[in-house]
Amino acid sequence: MSKILIVSETNIVTKSIIAFCKKHGDEIVHVRTGSEAMGELFNTKFDLFISSLIVEELDGVQMISTVKSSQMVNSLTPIVLITSGEDVELLFSDETKPDFIIKKDEETMVEFEKAYQAINSGDAETKINLLYIDDDRFVQKMITMWLSKIDYINLVVCGSVEEVKGYLDEDFDIIVSDNILGDGEFADIVKLVQSSKLVNTPIIIYTGTVAKLNIDEVKKTGNILDVLPKPFEMKNFLKKIEFIKNLKK
Repeated sequence: MSKILIVSETNIVTKSIIAFCKKHGDEIVHVRTGSEAMGELFNTKFDLFISSLIVEELDGVQMISTVKSSQMVNSLTPIVLITSGEDVELLFSDETKPDFIIKKDEETMVEFEKAYQAINSGDAETKINLLYIDDDRFVQKMITMWLSKIDYINLVVCGSVEEVKGYLDEDFDIIVSDNILGDGEFADIVKLVQSSKLVNTPIIIYTGTVAKLNIDEVKKTGNILDVLPKPFEMKNFLKKIEFIKNLKK
């Protein structure tokens, strides 16, 4: 079952889409204004976002562009735009363009069903087991708040090198660690990982002193996927997780 957000007026097309999605067991949230849509997108992770260009209170192009370029948890959510406009793709940059643009005509539902099948063409949702290491309690709370909204992430948060030792026999798809911890640093995490069953697990390091790190040398110390500056953008971080997810598929 997918969770789908639809922002549009109530019309025949909207009713047809809602009926189609409910037939496939999806949970639908239908709002009519851009402000309502942004409220939902900031607070809930959706599997699909469907919109028209004409929405109340917020221009559709602005709304979609904001979502695509933001750090919110839905910045990577597929977006289907249904519109009667011409050359609509020219209104967006390459980075903010909707994933599917469907003309509102007699073929709308046919094209929507194709887009729906493309989005849901994979098998059951691939889960990513993520070990996140940071000794800052505030960061732990923020990461837990953000990532707990993403259904495909199974999150474990640790606050120290010592605490990580208790998870070395677990299965993780990716490890994310702060550069400096209260009882050590990322190099200590790498040493632990290299002597455990997690030796092939990719690691992301984030640091506030990235300019002082020799990234090429750092990557030689273990299976380092990337070094991110602190604070990192959530959108960039989620792209790394999506990369691991696609590899796991």
